[in-house]
Amino acid sequence: MEVLMVSFGLAGGSFAALKNIAEIPHQKLHFTILGLGNYENTSDQYKVVAIPYMRYDGTWGHLASKYSLLGFLLQLPLYTSTILYILKHKPSLIVFNGLATMLPLVIFTKLIGIKSVLSFRSWWDHDRFKAIEWLVKIYCRQVDLCYANSIGTKKNLTQIIDEKKIKVVSHHANSIYFQHKNRLNLKKRSNVLNKFVILYVGRIDEEKHCDFMIQMIKHFEKNNQIKFLFAGEGRLKDEIIELEKKQANVQYLGFISSAQELSDIYTTADVLLSNADETYFARPAVEALASGTPVMIFRVPAIGEKILKNIEVPDSMVPMEIGWIIDHRKKDETIKLIQSLSTSNLAENMRTSSQTHAKKYYSKDPNIELQNDFVNLIEH
Repeated sequence: MEVLMVSFGLAGGSFAALKNIAEIPHQKLHFTILGLGNYENTSDQYKVVAIPYMRYDGTWGHLASKYSLLGFLLQLPLYTSTILYILKHKPSLIVFNGLATMLPLVIFTKLIGIKSVLSFRSWWDHDRFKAIEWLVKIYCRQVDLCYANSIGTKKNLTQIIDEKKIKVVSHHANSIYFQHKNRLNLKKRSNVLNKFVILYVGRIDEEKHCDFMIQMIKHFEKNNQIKFLFAGEGRLKDEIIELEKKQANVQYLGFISSAQELSDIYTTADVLLSNADETYFARPAVEALASGTPVMIFRVPAIGEKILKNIEVPDSMVPMEIGWIIDHRKKDETIKLIQSLSTSNLAENMRTSSQTHAKKYYSKDPNIELQNDFVNLIEH
């Protein structure tokens, strides 16, 4: 039974979530991921159909999230390619990555008798979309199952989808991140043995507070003990690369898709700068904790609407034994924290508790159960 996963991009956290499902061997299911962009990795467990396109984590993703109608127009090649693929291959189930991917296609899949699933890891803004919410609800009734990445996301989604159809599938860390590694050798290999390393992994964009990180890099230009590492793509990538040419305290590592390589980088770092929502950590934070690296989490979630409304991550999201919450609106406080950590062993002493926390909350893979839900949908 073929499961077709339709994605607006072939990079980023939501795409990684699709891959995590598809790469688990299953006797009855085989997976195809169809999306916009380029994809070079191969897998025995799933197939990727890449439609040549701009990277989502570049400019077009930012525009799509900011201007909804433009987002739909930019995805027209995905909609047409999906319809053609379905007509030719007749998959048993469709998994849509996000509402904007699902809405134009879900009526079509319903009419031809294929069940559909929505993967949702965003935020429905009632105030922004209240004029069309009634219409979105009608389309969402056609979905057979939805899975969200946290209890908070599920609660938000109940505004447009029946709660009985929504399943929580939390972020988890692959076993590779929990493996023991020789951190000393990794730091030597990366030439940061005597440095306090602050790492960022993900989309390098203002929405992710990377402009604030650039301010920190510039502030600590003369500090030879602190090194900032960036891995990912995004609109501010070029600014990071330009800074790297001028300052010794920053390095751009490129876009990294290998879990083994990411695991090594997380282990090399002393702390990870990352983001969270009110009820969940971004995937890099989960993977870093599994690697034993404590986290600095931004107080304001990295979602445009939540930034505008100054919605905040509660203190309870980041226990003191695994990291800190920093506020991009309070630059001096963050500077003091970084200075303090770079001259102490506090972050080093938190590595065991960080990994223990990850083992407790993020070691179980919920995607095995989700695959069985897919089978039940297809067979009943």
